[in-house]
Amino acid sequence: MEVKDFVIKKLNSDPDFKAKYEDAKNKKSIEAMEYAIHSNEISGNFSTEEDMETLFKVAFDELSTEEFLNKILNVKKIYK
Repeated sequence: MEVKDFVIKKLNSDPDFKAKYEDAKNKKSIEAMEYAIHSNEISGNFSTEEDMETLFKVAFDELSTEEFLNKILNVKKIYK
């Protein structure tokens, strides 16, 4: 599932996600995240819905960037 498909699904099914998404979009944090996705900076790291939930927690200020990077780096270490 691509991130855009995940977003569409969540926007249509989860009012809480939709409200947080709109708030984050107004704060421009969604634009920065979308840029990172489209510029392939984080491509390949997000293949499950759980991964994408984690990605949006950063945009919604529910997870710090540092916590996010630690989680991603730890996941990569497991696969190496």
